[in-house]
Amino acid sequence: MWLFTVARNVLLNHQRGERRRWALTERIRSVLDHSPSVSPAADEGVEVREAIAHLDAERRELIRLVHWEGLTIAAAASILDIPASTARNRYQEAKTVLRQALSDPAGSGAIAHQRE
Repeated sequence: MWLFTVARNVLLNHQRGERRRWALTERIRSVLDHSPSVSPAADEGVEVREAIAHLDAERRELIRLVHWEGLTIAAAASILDIPASTARNRYQEAKTVLRQALSDPAGSGAIAHQRE
């Protein structure tokens, strides 16, 4: 008799766990159904970020400091410990490479040329 009682309790516990898991699944499903979908703006700028990622390290860091951190070229040069004139030249070169990469439909011609 004792063994039947233990087996019954194990089965009941398993069934309760199954019901809780299904209820949780339904709650998650309803939350996901009612949450706003990803806006088209979420993918905005992917091409630019990829083009920047293909720049060499010095130019990439300079572009990020100037455009993402809002620093001037001179301030970014100070952080990177390079002369301001060098930073201006690198910035101009990076802009040219990015412009070419973003205007090229494949986006690979200017980046491959820049890496050489």
